[in-house]
Amino acid sequence: MPLLRRPSGRRRSAGRARTTAHLIAVCSLALLAGTLPGTALAAGSPPPGAANGWSAKTLRDAAGQDAPDRVPAADREKTLGAGYKASKDRAWTTSGDARGFHLMVADAKDGYAWKTAATLSEPGFEADAWIGNACVTRSGKRAAVAYAPRTFTNKPELMVRGAFAAVVDLTTGKVTKLANTASLAYFSPGCGSGEKTVFTQLTTDGDKQSGTRLISVDAASGRSAAPLHLDGQVTSAVPTEQGIVAAHGKRLVRIGADGGEKEIARTRTVPFQLRPDRSGGVTFIERLPVAAGGKGSDAAVESAARRVSAEQIGRGRATPATLARGPLTDWDLSASADSRCTSPGRPGPGARCRTV
Repeated sequence: MPLLRRPSGRRRSAGRARTTAHLIAVCSLALLAGTLPGTALAAGSPPPGAANGWSAKTLRDAAGQDAPDRVPAADREKTLGAGYKASKDRAWTTSGDARGFHLMVADAKDGYAWKTAATLSEPGFEADAWIGNACVTRSGKRAAVAYAPRTFTNKPELMVRGAFAAVVDLTTGKVTKLANTASLAYFSPGCGSGEKTVFTQLTTDGDKQSGTRLISVDAASGRSAAPLHLDGQVTSAVPTEQGIVAAHGKRLVRIGADGGEKEIARTRTVPFQLRPDRSGGVTFIERLPVAAGGKGSDAAVESAARRVSAEQIGRGRATPATLARGPLTDWDLSASADSRCTSPGRPGPGARCRTV
């Protein structure tokens, strides 16, 4: 599997100083859905490089009023709580168009008004849209990003290991371009303990040998470690204090600095959505097998949130604890910047969900 690297010496700074703050998963803003129906678009002609479908029409709410781009000042104390002005909470999300892949942030103290922390793109590409994935380090100060033109998904080798990679400082807006490339798979990059992040490169069916490369990056310095070469397909890799934890088939494994694997636990299906928590453990989702003769649609399939503790990660051969269970499409697993893991959604009647 060829190791793809970007041309050296290309770095860029973007944006202006941002307020240092903890980040919270953007899904928490679902509580504000009635207050934040959308963002008002400026009138005028499409800006240079605007994506197909751009419109100058101002968004309106159900009552026909102009949709606010933040919680109105008069409603903030009622909606966000009396202490919102002193809050350090920050929501984040991503958005892509023909101009680039945008990393956006919104601070509670400003009524969650969205602003762009950085826009990522590369010269020389005719792109109708830029796409990608991002995660935020535990400090909440930095984001690791994999991004590429949307058309990269049409070529297997570019999809699995051709995305560009960068680290964005959410305090200063500085963008540090990385030499390595990465997969556009939903799980890459992965964030967890400290300021480390893990980018994944995979192989395609056309490659002679199936393998995975994991590249650890210190987001604070922008330095990349030597790639770890692993046999087979390793997914959902995240950094922990005891090394990288990932899914390797129907197993949860710990990967050392030398690339050696140690089995943590066996699972019935491939674990996904791995989320390191503040106690040193890792929570993940496991799709539960459908009973013989049962229907296989997503609506009928159940999944469970399970967790292994820091002690179990170190010892291995563990039996994960079940935290929640419910229909596969009714809930998800999320983690805030300080590694509080939660399960937003509806995990099902009688399910017991808790923050870890």
